[in-house]
Amino acid sequence: MSLKDVKHKVFIEYGHAEEAWAPIDASGYMLINCFWVAGSYKGQGYGKKLLKECLKDSKDKNGVVVI
Repeated sequence: MSLKDVKHKVFIEYGHAEEAWAPIDASGYMLINCFWVAGSYKGQGYGKKLLKECLKDSKDKNGVVVI
């Protein structure tokens, strides 16, 4: 089974804003590129858990930005 066959997805993609592929000026910040909770996982608290992990990884940064 490939990922395209799965109808229920939960993921977050983030990294240092200085290394972003997007044209942003956010030195010292963490950048969330993609944040997705779909299907039966919606409303189950997975999004909160993912965001909490991102914030934990960002504790030495100036903050988090989202595009």
